Amino acid sequence: MVAPSDEHAWQLPLPFDLVFDIVNHIHCLHDDLTPTLRSLSATCHSLATICRPLKFERITIGTISDYFDLQPSLQLRKLATLLETTPEIHSYVKHLRVTDVTPPGSATWPYIRDDPDLRYILTRPYVNLRSLELHLNTAWPCLQQPLKNAFESCFSLPTLQKITIGHGLVVDYNFFAFFPQVSELEILKTLSVPHSLSHGVDAFCMPRRLSIAESEGPGTLSTVNIFDEASSLRLSNVEHLVAYISTARSECLEILLPRLVDTLTELEIHVSSVVEYSSTPLDLHGLHRLKNLIISTDVMPQGVTGRETLRRFMWLYTTLKTCPDPNSIVGIKVIIETKNMDLVKCLPWSCINDIFEQPRRWPNLVRIDICINNENQEDFRRYKVGSMEEMLHPEMPNLVRGDLLGICISDKRMVSWSI
Repeated sequence: MVAPSDEHAWQLPLPFDLVFDIVNHIHCLHDDLTPTLRSLSATCHSLATICRPLKFERITIGTISDYFDLQPSLQLRKLATLLETTPEIHSYVKHLRVTDVTPPGSATWPYIRDDPDLRYILTRPYVNLRSLELHLNTAWPCLQQPLKNAFESCFSLPTLQKITIGHGLVVDYNFFAFFPQVSELEILKTLSVPHSLSHGVDAFCMPRRLSIAESEGPGTLSTVNIFDEASSLRLSNVEHLVAYISTARSECLEILLPRLVDTLTELEIHVSSVVEYSSTPLDLHGLHRLKNLIISTDVMPQGVTGRETLRRFMWLYTTLKTCPDPNSIVGIKVIIETKNMDLVKCLPWSCINDIFEQPRRWPNLVRIDICINNENQEDFRRYKVGSMEEMLHPEMPNLVRGDLLGICISDKRMVSWSI
């Protein structure tokens, strides 16, 4: 980036490129620095030059579903005007998020008004767009055709690499055919695919990284249908799977894992805190190409007794026990959420040690990390540094002897399930 060259203007006290790197680094470390970037932009022309691309790197569009609320309409008009009068912004946009806060069951659901400003925003030439998020409480077949065409124009951008679909969007089997260029797909909760709306397609979405989040509670829609063989979503290239599952015995994973045995090398499993755990583990025995495994569980959510904590831990143990023999796993990370460190120390860690008793089963294993996140701040402050290692090392001699075991303690609760 070239600095402004007015010799009479006030100059930054540091080299321009260095200031740019500092601001960009801070920007990358935080999810939303928009107020800070706006303030810096108002400071001087040089900082405005630096901050402007970062300020418009992420754009969120609030759609109109409530005919009696004019606020979203005013926001759309303002953004459309900005994009029309300042076309250089188009090249700054890398992440576009389209949201709809109207819940299912409201007077206008599942319809979104065919707003010309929304169509204008969606059809701009975002030459650097990398990711698109669709959080729409609507049914794709119910959209009016001009609005569909606008979305499809955005879908077809050749730079688009990641699609996030979720929070109430109902689509048909053909929907994924819009994304043949996408390498990363996220499907987050309450997504249903009616059989009656599908027909033949000649394009397919074949992501390398797939993230799924199941629905919770009675009456919620299922994500399972999207993996039907008639769907335009194909799994033959999936190498990395991230699953946020709402039951310890996941219907989605029972369908997915057997179909990924030839390609899957990275697997992350995060189990919701609110479910009652099944005694039946997940079955990983067919994943012979798997190299990295992350598995997390909350052993002590609100209201859970000691017996339930033990059952959750034993589910973790029995799931790890299903890993192939032999396998290709290089690294394993076990994430434990808790509110009581002493309770975690008393869990039967020797069971985990027994899984690694035979080295021939784990010829490539380099590391197994046990990460314990304690969200109870008072209990965390009382924790004596090193006491977890003192308790766990004697229980896990196979891992200690091979210098494979790492233990880390944190007071930060995982927020992954909040997606």
